[in-house]
Amino acid sequence: MRAAHLCVAATSRPRYERRRPEQTTLYRLVQQHYETFVAAVEHAATGAGLPQFVKDEFDAYLDCGILARGFIRLRCEGCARDIRVAFSCKRRGICPSCGTRRMAETAAYLVQVASCTYRIAAGPRAGRKVLSLRAAPARAAPI
Repeated sequence: MRAAHLCVAATSRPRYERRRPEQTTLYRLVQQHYETFVAAVEHAATGAGLPQFVKDEFDAYLDCGILARGFIRLRCEGCARDIRVAFSCKRRGICPSCGTRRMAETAAYLVQVASCTYRIAAGPRAGRKVLSLRAAPARAAPI
């Protein structure tokens, strides 16, 4: 027996909206001036050039969220609607989308473990101290 399938489009949930990095100011700025920037740094008096990991960060950012660089196609069995979800770079350097996602995941993790108590050693001769990480209630800022 096949399980009943409830289409997301038929519910009141918000629909998936693809982000469009190619329409942001930062993306257009990097896309237009990246090659010039790299050439200027390579020909600088120091001769050091950009480290490879910096070039990799920029290249990954320019590919992040672009459908032409790769995507997964999802199809709703209920309404036969197709959506395409572009691959993300999953970097934390200059990509605001991936950096924000990672920040939110880290914050959620810290909230999850914030009520735990940890024993830490401050040094080889120091006695053990207890560090208690507890979430403080939010307070209104003074006016």
